[in-house]
Amino acid sequence: MDISILYNKCGDLCAGLENISFYQKRNLITLYNDIHETTSFLNNYNVSMKERIFYIKNNLLNLQQCIYCNINKLTYHTNTKSLSVTCGNDDCIKKSKLRYRDTSHLYVYKTCNCGSQYKVSKKSGLSKQYCSRKCYVKFKQYTHSVYTIEKIRISNKKTHNDPKWRESKKDIYDQSHKKISATMKKKISEGSFTPCITNSWTKWSAYVNINNQCRKFRSFWEASFFVLNTNLEFEKIRIPYTYNNQIHSYIVDFVDMTNKILYEIKPNSTKTNELNQIKFSAAHDWAKINGYSFKIISDDWFKQNAKTIDYTNHPQLYSSMKQFL
Repeated sequence: MDISILYNKCGDLCAGLENISFYQKRNLITLYNDIHETTSFLNNYNVSMKERIFYIKNNLLNLQQCIYCNINKLTYHTNTKSLSVTCGNDDCIKKSKLRYRDTSHLYVYKTCNCGSQYKVSKKSGLSKQYCSRKCYVKFKQYTHSVYTIEKIRISNKKTHNDPKWRESKKDIYDQSHKKISATMKKKISEGSFTPCITNSWTKWSAYVNINNQCRKFRSFWEASFFVLNTNLEFEKIRIPYTYNNQIHSYIVDFVDMTNKILYEIKPNSTKTNELNQIKFSAAHDWAKINGYSFKIISDDWFKQNAKTIDYTNHPQLYSSMKQFL
């Protein structure tokens, strides 16, 4: 091949060729031919030597065509040493823009333990196992170490006992407590919530086992009364009453739905309390309107019936009933 032709074709690659020795020129021609032979699939296009070298360096051994039309060749950018995304055709450019606006191909959907689906990035989010922090805490079953728990306890105690901190949060807590109180009162009055029996002073001791079923009560007197009246329903009826200009719900101890009788368990020592008298008055009014009768079960009833309780099967009741035996 004539050196002048090679110079014209190679441009910068062959600059200063006149000053190169014969052996170096021969090696350069061999390299030139090898490059052309390796990138012969580019011969039909007007490409530079730099583009051919780019193909070889990036191990691209076939023509890089536009993925949208699969016809036109991608343009080589000399300044950035890279190929264009599209061939430059207007339709292909529009398709490319739409593809990058649609990011669905960048994400996958996974199902959380709670049953909901969540989106994670293919690039960095495939390791994400839960849809939210709440589910992570719930299903991961992560527990703090004993040292961390103690550290948190001390920190919380120090913070919440600080008078300045308590004063700064007073309005927030007051509003929160009012909201919670109103919600709980509504649920109690509707019958959808009953205060937990573990709030009782008996601390789980006031219970009875009937037909292999454990029933818990708020007092030993209630448990003893139920042993002799297993057909009754416990804390089923709610009756509204007003105390200190606020509306409350009176939860009657027992109700006989068949005979329409309300039963309230109260010792003689507390029957005359102001609050109890208000509750009893509301219960009498409710019973009159709804066709029920209202009865108060106190010391006299237990004096007559305590001896009929089977203390062999219910030994936990004996200590509270022995005064009536």
